[in-house]
Amino acid sequence: MASPPDPYDFQRHLSDAGCFASDGETELIGRIDISGHDGAYGTDGQNRHNAPPTEGTRGYRGGDATPAAAGQDAGSVQLNLSYGSDRNAMIVSGSSRSPNHGSQPIQQLATIGTEGYFFVRAAGGAGGNGGRGGDGGPGSRGYRGRNATRFSSGTNGGPGGDGGDAGNPTDGKPGGDGGDAVIAVHENDQGLLMLVKGNLAAGDMGFAGEPGRGGHGGPGGPGGSSYHWTERRSYRDSQGRTQTRTIMRSNPGGVSGPSGRDGRTSGYRARDGWPGSVGTFKIVVVDDQGRQRTYDSPYDLELVTFDVASEYTILEPDSLVSIDNLTVRNCGGMPTPPNYMVRIYLDSDQWLHCDGVDLVISHSIAPEQTHTFDTRGLRLRLGDYVVDEPRKRAFRLRHPVSPQASLESGIGRSFRQFENGEDLNIRFPIELMSITCLNSLAPGESTRVIWGVTNIGDEPFDQKYLYRAVRSHARLLGGDLDPGQIVFFDDTNQPYDLVSSAFEKRVGELPPGETTIIETRIGIRESADAIPYQGFALGVDLDLQRPKSSQTHDQYRCVDYRKTFIRVSERYLREPGSRFLLIANEKTTTTDIDQWTQLADYFGSSLDVWDVSYYGFLDLIRAVDHDKSLLQQWTGMTIIIPNNYYQTPDGSTVAFNQLAKSQFLRAAADHDINFYIVGDSRIGGEQMLSMSLIPVSDEKKPSQLKSQQDFLQAVRRWNQYVARSHEVVGGITSNAQDLADVSLGAVHQFDINRRTMLFQPKAEWLEAEAKRLQRKLSKDDPLHRWIIVHRYDTGDTDTEWGFFKQRQIGKIEVRRTLDATKGSAVLYEVDGIDAIDRDFITSKANKHGIFLALKFEDKVDRFIRLVSERTFPRYSEHYVDRPLSDEEVRQIGGELVDSILTDLFNEQRVARTCKTWGPFGVRTIMPKLNYLAERSLNYGVTYRQMLENDVSLGLLYELVANVRYMAVKSKTVWDHALIPTSFFKRSRAVSNFMLDRSDRIVTNIFGRYPGWWDRITGAGDDYDPFGSSRVKEPQGIARKTADDRIHAIETELYAAQVGIEKYATAQDHPGLTYDPELLGEQVRVMTGKQYDQLVLAEARASRQRYETEKAVQAERSDLLVPLSTPQAIESQIQVSLPTP
Repeated sequence: MASPPDPYDFQRHLSDAGCFASDGETELIGRIDISGHDGAYGTDGQNRHNAPPTEGTRGYRGGDATPAAAGQDAGSVQLNLSYGSDRNAMIVSGSSRSPNHGSQPIQQLATIGTEGYFFVRAAGGAGGNGGRGGDGGPGSRGYRGRNATRFSSGTNGGPGGDGGDAGNPTDGKPGGDGGDAVIAVHENDQGLLMLVKGNLAAGDMGFAGEPGRGGHGGPGGPGGSSYHWTERRSYRDSQGRTQTRTIMRSNPGGVSGPSGRDGRTSGYRARDGWPGSVGTFKIVVVDDQGRQRTYDSPYDLELVTFDVASEYTILEPDSLVSIDNLTVRNCGGMPTPPNYMVRIYLDSDQWLHCDGVDLVISHSIAPEQTHTFDTRGLRLRLGDYVVDEPRKRAFRLRHPVSPQASLESGIGRSFRQFENGEDLNIRFPIELMSITCLNSLAPGESTRVIWGVTNIGDEPFDQKYLYRAVRSHARLLGGDLDPGQIVFFDDTNQPYDLVSSAFEKRVGELPPGETTIIETRIGIRESADAIPYQGFALGVDLDLQRPKSSQTHDQYRCVDYRKTFIRVSERYLREPGSRFLLIANEKTTTTDIDQWTQLADYFGSSLDVWDVSYYGFLDLIRAVDHDKSLLQQWTGMTIIIPNNYYQTPDGSTVAFNQLAKSQFLRAAADHDINFYIVGDSRIGGEQMLSMSLIPVSDEKKPSQLKSQQDFLQAVRRWNQYVARSHEVVGGITSNAQDLADVSLGAVHQFDINRRTMLFQPKAEWLEAEAKRLQRKLSKDDPLHRWIIVHRYDTGDTDTEWGFFKQRQIGKIEVRRTLDATKGSAVLYEVDGIDAIDRDFITSKANKHGIFLALKFEDKVDRFIRLVSERTFPRYSEHYVDRPLSDEEVRQIGGELVDSILTDLFNEQRVARTCKTWGPFGVRTIMPKLNYLAERSLNYGVTYRQMLENDVSLGLLYELVANVRYMAVKSKTVWDHALIPTSFFKRSRAVSNFMLDRSDRIVTNIFGRYPGWWDRITGAGDDYDPFGSSRVKEPQGIARKTADDRIHAIETELYAAQVGIEKYATAQDHPGLTYDPELLGEQVRVMTGKQYDQLVLAEARASRQRYETEKAVQAERSDLLVPLSTPQAIESQIQVSLPTP
């Protein structure tokens, strides 16, 4: 039986005894407990688990639960309160009647002290919960049927016994009533009532018991077994000879009997009990003549309202504040005692320093009567605060002020319901405006530094007598830029040595609500020592004299402090040896540049930088350097975009948002530019990249292709051209002007009409038609990806029903996006805490992302060079090539192998589903594997070289073994040679071609291994007449060794059961996403409404890009001052028009 819960966990007080009521007290000076006991729980009925021993017998009935017990009523108590001999103790006398011990006298002495209460507990007991009905037992199995014999059939099994019925539960019982308490006190000792608290709550109800479950019916008995026998009979055939034949005979057995029915659940529905009644409370006040006055609850005070008056309109730290017009009300049921003083006070803390003079009430306040202190208040001084470090916004503090009340005259207990506080809004009367300046400066440039001082109070400030004075300073707060490269000009445009001392500006007359503007200038010298992306922090503070009431009112204190960071920007310069362009912003630090440069050096390149914060735009088409665009300058290269938030005059943004979708697709498809996007996972880069893969244009150019058939025919012709020219990937295929309609970004719009038997087709039919076209393109043209938009539009056609009407259904638009095997964009998203890690840029995962973003040709060229020469170009070293250590070879080579296999996997996966070329011409659709095989033609390795370069050649073995493993594991059961149709399947042809190319690679490098006939008939002496080697290094030993090593790696892959999905993505590095993984077949079909929303979103983004650039240009035009002139003139930044 479950134990009853502790009643203290759920008791609640429902009496009207006012402040006497309490659930419990932690500090006690005495205690009386006359509570009732909780009722006992009903005992659960017995559950029956075993079936009766007799076959076919009904199960046992579950046991009935026993009744619960009601909660016990609390007792009653009559108490007399009086002082002891020295008024430091309270005498509690009287009598109590408890439910268990009857009537008993009470005589206790309680020390009053400074805390604690005398507690009377008279709560009713909780009603007991009813017991659960017992579960019925299962019925027994039916009897077994009689087996068949030679002379009789078997009989059926008997029926199973019925399940036993469940036992009945019992009702929950009512809770006990709360107790009755009467407290008597002399009218001169009414203050003692503040020391007594109690709980007269009613007992909670008991809950009904749960019904039991009936037992399961017993299974039917098995039927009797069948009986089989044979008989031999003799007969004479037609020739008179005696023949014998065997006859098989049988009698059937019986079938199993029916199962018994389940027993019934409990027939009785138990009911909950009900809570008891709340106890009663009464106070009896006796005067000197013995007359009595009765009350239902003690006196109590609550705070109604108060006013806050201050030294100034603004509640300023270290100023005086007064709590005036404080009004209190007696919310209790009896008057406050006239001979006890009530004290109203404030507790001091860090921000409220009270003067110790409290408010007192020395007279009685009747119930519901109020008292207002209209001539006195509580005085305090707000805590002091000095701004000692830069802040993002002005000082603000919301602090509660809540006066307290207590009954004094030896009692010292607070009125708990008194609190009704308000919040004080503490701030300074003057504040700094945000610093306005350029945060990115090239050497030789300076920026105006503007800040304002605003008076938000109603007090004027000035440097004159009787006014408080204000001053402001500008100072350098450190940074990694050499201070000697910083030039500062004061508010009169005169040079000032900011390194030696802070610049001070005293603010003159500053009326309420006005703002004083201070303008200086700071710049960076035109010097080679001004290192790009280093910077410095400039701080501006604001000092104000203390309030007049302060003892140090003539001293200044800092009331506001702001900081801005200015960095050295790098003007864009194209270096001939660079293959990486980093898109930097104002958040990019020198450490970031150093690490990205180190990473570029790891790949044998320098690093160029485009500072999007400095220029205000990221436009690949616009001419930026000698009439050349970034698109032209970075064809075939890699652009790295750190996708973190940075601030612009128009708000915060990320660099990838500054790149138009059309430019991104054009750069990736037509100019073979690879993008590596890295940033915080909270930005949503994967969704951003997916949407960028959809060509978005609101222009509708007339298409030469008027129907789906014409379009599919053009696609087939294009694929035939590609098969002949071997140009598989890319945007607009060169020398194919007649196929321009299938180039990237072209829009093909088809009218969809249909003759129907009766009704107008719905929009779902057009959607299904679009999906069918997408599936057909995925099979016929798998190397390319198409976006299909369907628009349901009936036009002017009659949509009513009719026989065989020609109906207009809508339009289908087809646009081409990046190819399925292109791999032009790699996204790496990490947690924000990882993105700011100082080792993140040079981490292994980030390097792996760069490897994936490289062109396939670059990967192969670096891999061949690494394997053949043990070199890897390092841009920053004095010599370009140097031998690498074994550890470097393993690290770099492993990354190259993984990224090459990822590209090859994507290529072979598409080739397997390609319908255009059928089982033949596989070579034309696998250019990457062909390039890898052809690059191996230029290298040959001897056996001695193999022994000397075991580590580097081990990478080649690993690559070839994985290509072979990928070829075999990608085949299905239908590609097996035992199935004749497999010889006509593309998948088998692709696997065979991969095996052939891998063999070609090994042959090109290690030569062929001579066959047995070549070994015994060869002109050399390496082999004896039986084909066995005579020398240590016979001809073909290099090839045989390579084959053995490759086979060993393949064996390990098969043993480990490596899944083919291992090559699909960079799974070992969570957060990396390759663009072929995005934009699945289902996503590439959308409605016209969805597509139009993307068009609108891109239009808004384009407008936002324009506004951002405009704001940056306007800010630079307003704030930029070349150091050669003393005032602002046009910016030195290249002026160019935004791309329309």
